[in-house]
Formats: sequence, C-alpha cells, structure tokens
Amino acid sequence: MKKAIIMLLALALLAFTAQADISAEDAELYAGEWTLTEVSIQDVAHTPEEVGLSAVLTLNADGTAEMLSSVTTEPGLWIVADGVVSVKLEESGATELTLVDGALVASEDGISMTFRRGGGEEAAPAELSEVEIAKFAGEWRFTGGTNQGEAFTPEEMGMTASMTLNADGTVVMTVGGESIDGETIDDEIEQGTWTAAGETVTVTLPQSGAQDLTLVDGALVASEDDISMTFQRAASEEPEPEPEPEPEPEPEPEPAAFAGGSYRCTEAIVSGCRVELSGEYTANLSSDGGAEIVLAGMKLEGLRWTEEDGAVVVPLIGARQLRFVPGAEGFEVDYAASVRLLFKAE
Repeated sequence: MKKAIIMLLALALLAFTAQADISAEDAELYAGEWTLTEVSIQDVAHTPEEVGLSAVLTLNADGTAEMLSSVTTEPGLWIVADGVVSVKLEESGATELTLVDGALVASEDGISMTFRRGGGEEAAPAELSEVEIAKFAGEWRFTGGTNQGEAFTPEEMGMTASMTLNADGTVVMTVGGESIDGETIDDEIEQGTWTAAGETVTVTLPQSGAQDLTLVDGALVASEDDISMTFQRAASEEPEPEPEPEPEPEPEPEPAAFAGGSYRCTEAIVSGCRVELSGEYTANLSSDGGAEIVLAGMKLEGLRWTEEDGAVVVPLIGARQLRFVPGAEGFEVDYAASVRLLFKAE
C-alpha cells in the first residue's frame, strides 16, 4: 500500500546509464524540491491526504534525484529532453513529468499527480468568526458582470458559475456552460479555501489561484482589468414540500456477514453523475479481519478492517480511512467529497 506513490509514478522505463549533465538553464527551471499537492483520478481532483499518499521529489542541479514517500527515501537520476523531465529511481523505474502552469505533472491511465515547487502541506482552512460565517457562508451564483463598462449576462457569456463558501473555511467552485455549437459543457469543479477581512472575501483555489471579492449591496463582486463578475447569494424561492412518510428501513446486514467475500465496484457517482471507471476497484475482506483493497489499479495490502457503528472501517495512512457501509447487495463507500463508489459481491 505504502509504495503506491512510487508505483503510480513509474510511467515508462528509460535507459539511464550515467549521471546526466544538467544545463544551467534546466537547473534553474527544474532543480529544487517539488511536493505532491494533488492527485486526479478520472478527472476528479483529490488532495494527497484523501487518497492516503504523500511524496516529495528533489531534483538536484548535478543530475541526481531523490523521492521521499510515506514509506521510504529512494535515490535516482534525472534528465530533461524536449521539455519533459525524466526521473529514474533505483527501484521504481522511470517517470516522465511535464511542466504545466508552474507545476510538474505525471499522468497515466486516467490518473495524474501534480507536484509544486516547495509545495509543502496545503494551507488549512482559516478559522472564521461567527460574524464572517453569517455574512458570507452559503452558495453564491454568478448573475452577470461588466467588461470595460458594458454589462453582460451569464446567458450572453454562455457560462454558469457558482461558489459555495462553507462554514469550515473550504470553498467549492463550479463552472459550466455551452460550447460555440450550443452543446452543454460538463461542469468543472475546483475546491479550495476562503478567508474574510472586513467586506472582502479571498478565495484561493489550487489551479486558479487567489481572487478577492468585495461585498457590494449584498452581492460579492470580483474585479480585475476592467472586468467584473457579480455573485448573488442563492435563495430558495419555492416552499419546501411536506416531507413524505419514510418507509420502514430494511434491516442492514451485519458487517461480519460480508467478511470472507470479494467485492467489485460496479458504479461510481461523481457529483451526482454516473461515470465508468477504467481502473480496477475491488475489496477483499476476510473473516480474520484482514483486508486487501485495489483503488484505480493500486493494490493496498496488509490492511485490517474493524466494525464501527454498523460499518466496515479500513484505516489507511494517518487519519485517512475507507468506510464501507453495508447494504442489501454489497457496500457503499464515500471515496471523496463528491465521489461515491458502489461495491457488489463478485
């Protein structure tokens, strides 16, 4: 399990026979410490903590390299060819990374890993006051803006956008719209953090960076280079329907009833949409408490499962854990903030 970070990075085998000469230009551009800050699986972004990974890649100006993972420190070499950084580690093989928007990105089979220079740990959400939460927390929707003084609407721009400022200091930005030929473009979802100072909110997103928005007449307004965008607080206009009587819940099977079986993920639901998975997602639970989990083709061995509040809990690294809630046919797993995996018996 703990070698998953190294296994993911082994994208291709290269023939490194000697320490490479790194040019001064390449050393200035690439040498230094790069920290894993994001893991994307099937175009869904996760923090390293959410998938139980951690890694720091050090590229030295003399052509040597070092990968520090949650398990071990592995030396190696690195070269640059046609704008691609190739890193060869002693045991794990070679990795190719491309510089994208100031970050080194390795990709294979629907999985990408993003390293940022000196990234360290991502900043934790700020602790907000009750006044700031009451003033800003909630969903805000893009309702229009101006370009050099000329007003425009979301329909004229062919786009939709909303941001949800959560009371814990996290933020979710969702952007969608239509292409030139009128086809709907899938929503892009980015998660980050937000802080407040007076009438100004600062939203920080991993890819988009930081943006200030000022509260003006009850709306949040972002302005830059003669362009402004206005977000109005979302409000429900329809009364909530009377709740229907809930049916009697079916008795849930005890977790032990599933022990000793093998389960495969048959469906993935991302932000309410069903998607197909190209990688392998399986869970093998034994009656002696042992567990073997495969996520996106990564085999995590030597795990243990326990029963907690009627669910099967499999601890990973640190505080990260997978919680398998038993149902009529198998398990349901909240894999990430907006990702749900459904496992059925094989």
